[in-house]
Amino acid sequence: MKNILILSTFCIPLFAVDTAQAQWRRPIGYNHASTAAEGYLSGRARLRASSGYFLESLGRYELLHQDAYSKYLDNKLKRTQTYWDRKKVYAENNKRLTWPQREAQRLDMEMQRMDVLELRAQVAKRKQELIDKGVIAQKPFWIRGEKFNSREEYQKSDLRQRVIAEGEWRTRTRELEKIMAEERHKKAVEFGRMWSKMSWLEKERYKKLDATQRAEYKRRRNDPNWYKIHQARKFYELRPYLLPSAGKGGLPPNPYK
Repeated sequence: MKNILILSTFCIPLFAVDTAQAQWRRPIGYNHASTAAEGYLSGRARLRASSGYFLESLGRYELLHQDAYSKYLDNKLKRTQTYWDRKKVYAENNKRLTWPQREAQRLDMEMQRMDVLELRAQVAKRKQELIDKGVIAQKPFWIRGEKFNSREEYQKSDLRQRVIAEGEWRTRTRELEKIMAEERHKKAVEFGRMWSKMSWLEKERYKKLDATQRAEYKRRRNDPNWYKIHQARKFYELRPYLLPSAGKGGLPPNPYK
């Protein structure tokens, strides 16, 4: 009781302040406390309640955070699975076949082709039988503007002989072109070898020759005796002081005799 009186003594001057300066206002949503003890207890209760609200909000935050983190892990797992699934599909679509697999595919295609050829042969044979019996008529066909009623008529015609002759002529022409290409290649190789052995001065002299002189130069150069004389002449052109001793001591013979 004594403490309450002392607290009331100190609180009375506070409420005696001018109402224009400080007017007591009732808190929104809370009841006004009539005594200091009630205000203390009410404030403490509100503090506890706010702590409870805070803990409740913190718990909800943790739940939402864990839920979001769980969904993040699920999405990460799905992303990883999708990545490897895509690589697997890409590898299957771009998988390189082994030799046995390629060989098996080739044999299958060859068998299918043989089946088609056999079927075509059977159809052609049956068609020819019907034509021979007079059931169906032979359709005429055109080759190079000429009309033929049957394949046998075409085989006996002059056009067939001309076609064969043209084919033989083309074959001979290709063979001649092949031989000429080989000759040109051989001459090019020989010229390359000759050019690599020529000095700079010989190359300059060769460039000034006409076609006839070049042919004569190549003919003489291919002659072994002329080539030896030519090499000896080049040797003594650079070493004229050795010319009196030509043919002695392993030196080349005198090319000017």
